[in-house]
Amino acid sequence: MNDCKEYDKYLYDVNLGLDKDKKKDKNGVEILVNPCEKELRADIKIKQSKKVKIWGQIKDQCGCLVCGAVVTLSKVVKNCECSEVVFIEQTVSDKHGIYCFTVCIDDCSEKYKICAYKKGCKTEPKSVFKN
Repeated sequence: MNDCKEYDKYLYDVNLGLDKDKKKDKNGVEILVNPCEKELRADIKIKQSKKVKIWGQIKDQCGCLVCGAVVTLSKVVKNCECSEVVFIEQTVSDKHGIYCFTVCIDDCSEKYKICAYKKGCKTEPKSVFKN
């Protein structure tokens, strides 16, 4: 597709659902980038799910607040007979040692693992279960 008219016809056919080779992605859209365009709009509709806020405070073994700790959130995913830990995101604890994550929950038995790291401090991973 080298000219804009052919590209416009392609977009028209896709919008009408005439392009049978294109598969719809669950949470995405396929776009065709054309050098005739300066910008493209790609709106995506996603299914909303319940959001859960996970937060806490990081303290050292003496009970002192730990600011600037890197806190990671991972999801424990069961595959057949084994479990896999999948990284989701990370944040940094604030001056009060507080961290916060917001996760979307689809399943009532999702399990998460939170770890905090700061140079010079030793930490153990903590598991968080959705009730």
